[in-house]
Amino acid sequence: MTKNTQKITAIIVSVALTGAFAISAPLIANAAVNDTVNGTTSLTLTGDTTALTLDSVPSFAWGSMTTTAAQTQQNITGTGDLQVTDGRGGSTGYTVTAVASNMTSGDDTLPVTAMSIDTTASSPLTGATGANILTSNTVLSGGVDSNGTLATTASTGHITVGNAAKTGTYSGTITYTINDGGLE
Repeated sequence: MTKNTQKITAIIVSVALTGAFAISAPLIANAAVNDTVNGTTSLTLTGDTTALTLDSVPSFAWGSMTTTAAQTQQNITGTGDLQVTDGRGGSTGYTVTAVASNMTSGDDTLPVTAMSIDTTASSPLTGATGANILTSNTVLSGGVDSNGTLATTASTGHITVGNAAKTGTYSGTITYTINDGGLE
């Protein structure tokens, strides 16, 4: 055999073998009826580490009482909800504290002997019962799942005035502060 004949024979054998492998190679079939194939989903959710806000707070208009009934506790429903938005997306939670200022009328200070707040809330919030706000105390706690905007369902205030009170119209403020709770 000549070199050209050997080359032609090698090419023919190579083509024949390639065709033989192609015929005997398994074919990829389509999925059978009712087979399932799963895909995937993904989402990256980010939070704003500074997005912890106190949106609204309750106020208490105590009404009126006489100086003879001053030692009697006055209870009223607060106006407005205690509402917090936690957009941080974590699980640290938060607390809200409240402290009342002195109530004054001109140069006179009302002798308040007790002032407290009860807050009612649903999980993941925890309300407070009898939180003394003459000093700073927690009136609401947000647990580890308290992300988003959540609010109390009710607030009740309690005040007792000492019998050394002078007549007048007194006013003051309640300062509410939101704190990163560190509840993890």
